[in-house]
Amino acid sequence: MLPPSFIPPIFPGNFPGQEPRHQFFPHPRPGTHDGVPVGAIIIFPGEILQQTQTLTSAMTDLRYLPWMICDGSSLLKTEYPELYRVIGDLYGPDGDDKFKLPDYRGYFLRGVDLEKSLDKDDRHAPQGPAVNSRGVGSTQMDALREHVHDLNMIAQFVTPQENPPVNFEVAATKSSTQTGDIYQPDEVRVSKNETRAVNIAVNWLIKTK
Repeated sequence: MLPPSFIPPIFPGNFPGQEPRHQFFPHPRPGTHDGVPVGAIIIFPGEILQQTQTLTSAMTDLRYLPWMICDGSSLLKTEYPELYRVIGDLYGPDGDDKFKLPDYRGYFLRGVDLEKSLDKDDRHAPQGPAVNSRGVGSTQMDALREHVHDLNMIAQFVTPQENPPVNFEVAATKSSTQTGDIYQPDEVRVSKNETRAVNIAVNWLIKTK
């Protein structure tokens, strides 16, 4: 059963090479299967009912659907054997009888580089055993690429009445290589916490059964 506003899924696990592909992508059979593989990830743009909330018409209750929020929750291996078969302990074990869901809260998702050399910085390996420490489940912290600004500077020297005998002020002017208008201070968005792109918040859901 698909949740409302279904968006085609992505996949967070590693396909075991020895397993037939049809076991993960079965042909849909009307009334018995929706054709979406266990472990698939979808973007869900609606509100999800939380334990502390009251269900309203604008919320979805996932308790009756085979989907969960990707929030790092622990699940029993015996209750979700198909999902455990897909992601295993990649996102961390929880004792001997449980495994963890991926935790995508607050994250942008990025495709695995697969030697394309676009993703050149260091990555943090997943919490659990991984085929590739830079592959599925690995993470990166935010960063700002090294860069330089081309500015023409005008130095204005001022002679104060007291020591030191010479002081100066520096004013920045528009660079000769700049084509647009210089941003005014009130137009520049500055964050003390992160470097980010324009974004909108959504829920990441994972198919559990």
